[in-house]
Amino acid sequence: MTASLTCGSCRSPIAPERLGMDATLACEACGALHLGEVFPAFHRERPAGATGEDVEAAGEATCFTHSRKRAVGACGRCGAFVCRLCELSIAGERLCPRCLDTGVAKGTIPRLETGRLLHGRIALSLATLPLLVFYFTLLTAPAAIFVAIRFWKAPRSLVRPSRAGHVVAVVLGLAQLVGWAFLVSMLFRMLTEGRGA
Repeated sequence: MTASLTCGSCRSPIAPERLGMDATLACEACGALHLGEVFPAFHRERPAGATGEDVEAAGEATCFTHSRKRAVGACGRCGAFVCRLCELSIAGERLCPRCLDTGVAKGTIPRLETGRLLHGRIALSLATLPLLVFYFTLLTAPAAIFVAIRFWKAPRSLVRPSRAGHVVAVVLGLAQLVGWAFLVSMLFRMLTEGRGA
């Protein structure tokens, strides 16, 4: 069994054979009580990983990273030869570890996204937060409309993929601009009536 546990108090090993599905057991070394749930996967043997095949004859293609391992293919992005240890298959594409790292860092492998910028929430924040200080809405209302429309087709949230934030941001932004237009026209009217009196 490759999995192991240790006592939280004295760090003595706890034999895996003593663990059941719901186990309360005392440490044999210090007597500390431990309560835990052990999932069935804990007792299963872990499968061994693939091992690379050694090069047997001169002139055989070798792995770019491991010069003594036989190449089984080429990376789909950079073309470097990879062995069984380095061969990574992601969304049907064979990659080397270097290209995988680069793809994750640059976000060019869509299946391995680690984060996503939610433009709908940004647009909604631009439309609502400046309402606390109304004067800022003259600048943020057009910005909210621009962000909502410009990034309409951008990837949405994986959890709640809705465009409601975009729609609400556009509506609030337009309402704020209409409010500013009304305010400016009222001020202009008051100034022209004041001069005429």
